[in-house]
Amino acid sequence: MSSPALFKVLDEVLEHPEQLYSIIKGSDELTAVIERFARSRFFTEFMEKGREFEQAITKLADEADPDFLSEIAQKAGTSADELAAYTHLSQVQVSLLPAG
Repeated sequence: MSSPALFKVLDEVLEHPEQLYSIIKGSDELTAVIERFARSRFFTEFMEKGREFEQAITKLADEADPDFLSEIAQKAGTSADELAAYTHLSQVQVSLLPAG
C-alpha cells in the first residue's frame, strides 16, 4: 500500500468503521486493489480450502455423525440428541456493525 489515496481510505475506515462498506464502495483505488487480490492465486486457493472445509462440516452435520455431534454438543453445553434435532444452516451472514 504505497498509494496516498489508499492510506486516506484506511484513515476513513479507522475513523468510521461503521461506514466501511460505503467507504470501500466509493474508492476506485481500493476497488482496484480488491479486484486484483480477488483474482490472485492465493485468494483462489484460500477460498477453495474454505469451501472444502464447509462441505466437510456440512456433511458431518447432515449425516448426524455421532463423534462430531458429541464434540459440538459438549462445546455448546447441550446434548448430542438435542443438537441433532436442530435445523442445519449454512452460509449464515452476520453483521457486526450497528444497524442504521
